[in-house]
Amino acid sequence: MPAALMSLVAERLRPGKAKLYFDHGNRTLDAHYAPYQALADRLLVQAGFTPGKDLLSLRFEGEHNEPAWRSQLAHPLSFLLPPR
Repeated sequence: MPAALMSLVAERLRPGKAKLYFDHGNRTLDAHYAPYQALADRLLVQAGFTPGKDLLSLRFEGEHNEPAWRSQLAHPLSFLLPPR
């Protein structure tokens, strides 16, 4: 199911027209997330997305919760909303 879903997403989103940001931690439920994110990253790269340009996928040490998001907010904001 994850592969089919990500294939559909990769077909619908166009590099250069969309920027995608993903992140996850390595504890609690996120401890199981890495293989699925790696699959999503591979499919999106195969679809033409370029890591660092229109695709950013980060893994953080620790939990993935509200306090962690607060400390990591600069990452998605600076990637998705570059300075003018």
